[in-house]
Amino acid sequence: MKYYIKVMREYYNLKGRACRAEFWSFMAINLLVTIAVGVLIGIVLEALKINSELMMDISLRLYMLALLPPYISVMIRRVQDTGRSQWHALVPFYNLYIFLKKGTDGENIYGPDPLMGLDK
Repeated sequence: MKYYIKVMREYYNLKGRACRAEFWSFMAINLLVTIAVGVLIGIVLEALKINSELMMDISLRLYMLALLPPYISVMIRRVQDTGRSQWHALVPFYNLYIFLKKGTDGENIYGPDPLMGLDK
């Protein structure tokens, strides 16, 4: 949860590095929050007798649009953790490999190791 909050607070930060735990924690918690928001919106819309299918679609799209900046930020910082340029995040399937790959040990051109001082 701490990584999710960190990513949400630093959505504007495209510098530095993000470890695998930060990236995947954000992705997992974001999935759970999206499901919870969808269920909550569905319950509210059903209770108000509103066309739930259209409103659900609009509501979830707005929610996902709001989460786009933090997602892009953590994605770029994750790619930088492996010592690659941000543009590598745009290459389909290769970016998944990068997101799963261990980051560079020690400092690289994008900043200090985010795991420095932590037990690896």
